[in-house]
Amino acid sequence: MKNKTIVIGSGRLGANIARHFSKKGISVDIIDISKDAFRKVSDDFSGNTIHADASDMTLLEQLDMDNVERIVIVTGDDNINVYIGHLAQYTYNIPKIYLRLYDTDKGKLIDQDRIKVIYPFLLSLDEFLDLEGAAS
Repeated sequence: MKNKTIVIGSGRLGANIARHFSKKGISVDIIDISKDAFRKVSDDFSGNTIHADASDMTLLEQLDMDNVERIVIVTGDDNINVYIGHLAQYTYNIPKIYLRLYDTDKGKLIDQDRIKVIYPFLLSLDEFLDLEGAAS
């Protein structure tokens, strides 16, 4: 049974997502290339912090990818996010793949039937337009 979550990117968003799953009792590994990024991980996080390059397939092979139910990819680099999303889909067949993209045009590179993409720009735009609509 797949029961593990991997979060790639330990910025504010990644750290909070990892904490969310950890508090639900789910096994979580959070990976970031910057050791300093882990300062955003809360004290009550019970998972593993891994200081490494998540695009390194040697690292991924060591993480027991057969037991990964979901992978959340929220680095600050769209190209890295797309690359790791493709690895998760085509190499490791991860059932649930979520990634953040800043550039809406890069969504064309993703099979959005299997990979769920979140665009901060569109979320912000929708929220603003909802506020503007309420003000009319």
